[in-house]
Amino acid sequence: MRAFERQTDLLMLDFDGVITQSIDECLVSGHNAYADYRGGSRVERIADLDREWVDTARYLRSFIRNGEDYVYIAHALASGEKVNDQDDFDAFKQSNIDLKDTFFDRFVQARHSFARSRPEQWCELSPLYPGMAGFLKDYEPGNNLYIITTKLLVFVREILSFHNIDLQQENLFDTRDGRSKSQIITDILANRQISKKQCYFLDDQVDTVIKVYPTGIHAILALWGYNNPEQVETARSRNIETMTRQAFFQFFA
Repeated sequence: MRAFERQTDLLMLDFDGVITQSIDECLVSGHNAYADYRGGSRVERIADLDREWVDTARYLRSFIRNGEDYVYIAHALASGEKVNDQDDFDAFKQSNIDLKDTFFDRFVQARHSFARSRPEQWCELSPLYPGMAGFLKDYEPGNNLYIITTKLLVFVREILSFHNIDLQQENLFDTRDGRSKSQIITDILANRQISKKQCYFLDDQVDTVIKVYPTGIHAILALWGYNNPEQVETARSRNIETMTRQAFFQFFA
């Protein structure tokens, strides 16, 4: 992989699992969304949830791709569904595909409700990875740094604001308009009229990185996020670069 040049190259980052350790907030919101759907009690802290439930949900986290998947996790646990790998999770989702829009809406509503009523407590459930706040605050030139995420930007902005991070708003993208991350990246390259080899993208979801790889940019799997050894091996077997958090800060310094 060629050396990175900040002044000319673009750095594109996923949000959850790359910038933020979001799993506590996501599990709480996913639980609350499912509680609203099925009828149950909301919680405000990860400690309010059953420890065995949390441990299993954390294991399942590496299989999710979208926000509503956290509600599917709650649904799988409530249903006693055995989910051992990505294929199992995808099959379970497909068998309950009629719930997709409902679960997405419930998840967003649960987040909005929590973020509005207790914004500081909500943001504290999504701490940044060590060193990430300073990296983002000091990044120059700012117009070469992008965030591309499935998380709605209203939540991304709230968390960044909580940590006093001010990024260029036109460089923040979510997938709510139906475009995939690959499509968003392709559009950015066309608009910036920049070479594919001058673009670096990091995500912790191996399937996303695999889908971005054919664009020709540097697609990298972030090892500090939510992936498991099998997914890391899948990436490496496809000649996809992997990177630790320490290596990330060194390479993109």
